[in-house]
Amino acid sequence: MSSAIRYLNQFKIFLIICFYSLTLIGIFLLVDKYIYENQTKKELLNSSVDMLNNSKQFSDGYFKSKEKLVTSISKSQAFNDYLSEVTIYKDNIKDLFLTIARNQNDIMQIRFIDNNGMEKVRVDRKNFGDKAKLVRYKNLQDKSNRYYFTSDLNKKDEIWFSNLDLNMEKGKVQVPFVPTVRIIKPIYGANSFNGIIIINFFAKTFLDQLVQSSLYDIVIFDLIQM
Repeated sequence: MSSAIRYLNQFKIFLIICFYSLTLIGIFLLVDKYIYENQTKKELLNSSVDMLNNSKQFSDGYFKSKEKLVTSISKSQAFNDYLSEVTIYKDNIKDLFLTIARNQNDIMQIRFIDNNGMEKVRVDRKNFGDKAKLVRYKNLQDKSNRYYFTSDLNKKDEIWFSNLDLNMEKGKVQVPFVPTVRIIKPIYGANSFNGIIIINFFAKTFLDQLVQSSLYDIVIFDLIQM
């Protein structure tokens, strides 16, 4: 009888040991899962912060390069000779616009619009990578009613960017849709507004690079319009 009791006690001890062992294993697995999940969340959070910082740096660099471009045009000898209305220099500005557009495939248009809102010089590229071409005088348009000309921002000698927009021609949205961003530089003479330099850029490549991510779906929206 004592032998049976001894075996029973040993079995109880074995069950207790198994119970505590399984409990410890369960606790270990839960703790490990908690730590792993939190570590994973921390790594994902750090990754998203790094991605946002990289996107911001890319965006800042992109827009800064466009500012430098339009500033260099406004300060160029060819452009200022054109503003001086010296006849012998009137074609230099066209050559300048063409050269710049042909060396930057993301440029859709470069224009100078006078103080009445009329296009005076315009270089066009229909699609990304196409050859840029000078627009004939008879095809130049009146842009005096467009927001980028009438905006109060044009009353200040500051460079500004439009919202992301769809390109329009002759009052209609271009189809297929062509996302574009514009940079505008008001031009002033001796206390007088002479017009604007405006450059349209194809925005698709910029947007594709900006939202590129293997971990996240990124959505861009305009807070101003909400």
